[in-house]
Amino acid sequence: MTLVVGFNLGTYAIVGADTRMSYYSDSMNRFWCRDDEAKIRQTKLGTITGAGSGELLDSVKARLLIEDVVHTDQIKAMIREESERALLRRMAPAHRELTRKTTWLFTYVGSGSAHPNDERLRMPGLRMAVTGPGMDYEMGIYTAGYSGSLGPHDLDEGQWRRLTAFCQERLRLPDVEEPFAENVAHHAVTIWEVVTGVAKLSKSVSSKCQFGIHTIQNSIGLSGILDLNSPVELAWNSPPPSKI
Repeated sequence: MTLVVGFNLGTYAIVGADTRMSYYSDSMNRFWCRDDEAKIRQTKLGTITGAGSGELLDSVKARLLIEDVVHTDQIKAMIREESERALLRRMAPAHRELTRKTTWLFTYVGSGSAHPNDERLRMPGLRMAVTGPGMDYEMGIYTAGYSGSLGPHDLDEGQWRRLTAFCQERLRLPDVEEPFAENVAHHAVTIWEVVTGVAKLSKSVSSKCQFGIHTIQNSIGLSGILDLNSPVELAWNSPPPSKI
C-alpha cells in the first residue's frame, strides 16, 4: 500500500509518494506488487494521488485521463462511484478491507465560497484534501502550515505518531526572500527520508519515490521515479516561480 506525504506551504504544496503498487489476487488469495508506478497525476485542479487498492486507484486514474475535472465535487463523485462499484464485486475479505481503506490526496486552489462559515477556508487559498470510502466520501482539508500522510496499515500507532510528528516538525513555510528551489529541496529531502525510512518497516512501501508540486499560481511540476542516484528533474505545465 502506497505511502503518501504532503505539505501545504501556502504558496505551494508538495506531495510525494513511493512507487510500489499493491494488488490483490482473489484467485490466488494473496497480494502482489510492482515498483514502477508514478502515482502522482496532474488534473485541471492540481495534483492527485492515493493509497490502497491498486485496482480501485487504477479505475479512478483511468477516468481522470478522459474526464474534464474542474471541481472538487467531481473528484468526490468519481471516487464514490468507482469505490461503490468495486465493493459490489465478490472479493476476499482482505481485498475488501483494502478497498474500503483506499484514500486519495489531492491539491486545488479554493475560492472560499464553499465554506463561508469555516474561518480557515473562507478566504481563497491553496488546499490539500483527502477523501475515500473510510471517510464516507467527505473531504478532510489541510490548510497552509499543515502536513498530511496516507499509507501502510502495517505501521503501528507509535510509528504513525512519529512519522506525522516528524513531517510537521520539518515543515518550513517559505520566507519571502527564500529561493523557491531551496524550499522545495528541503521538503523533497524530507519526503525522501520518510519514504526510505518507512520502506525499511513496511513490505508495501518501495524505497523509490516521486513528487509533485502545485503552486498558488497553478504551475504544476512532476518528477519522474527517483532512487538514490537519480537526477531530480521536474516537468512543468508552466514556468515555476523563482521566489515564493
